[in-house]
Amino acid sequence: MSHDIPYTLAMMVKRLAMNAPLCLLFVAGGIGHFVSTPKFLGLMEGLPFPSLHTLAVHVTGVMEIILGFAILVHPSPNVCYALMALVTAMTPANINMCV
Repeated sequence: MSHDIPYTLAMMVKRLAMNAPLCLLFVAGGIGHFVSTPKFLGLMEGLPFPSLHTLAVHVTGVMEIILGFAILVHPSPNVCYALMALVTAMTPANINMCV
C-alpha cells in the first residue's frame, strides 16, 4: 500500500510540471486581452462585425484564462478540445495580423 502513495504523488507532480507552461501561456495571453485591449483590437481590423470586436477580445480572454487553469487543475480531453476550438476560432485574427 505505501508504494501507491509515492507513485500517485509522482504522477501528480509530473502532470503539473508538464501542464504548468501551457497554463501560464494561456493565462498570460488571456490577461493580455484585458491589459492591451487596443493592441488585440488592432489585430482584428478588416474582419467582419467590427461592433463585436471588443466583445470577442474580452470573451476569448476570459476563455483563455479559464481553460488555462483548467488544463492545470483538471486536464481532460474535453479541456483540450475546448482549447483547440478556441485557438481555431482565434486563427482568423492571427492570420490577419500576419498579412
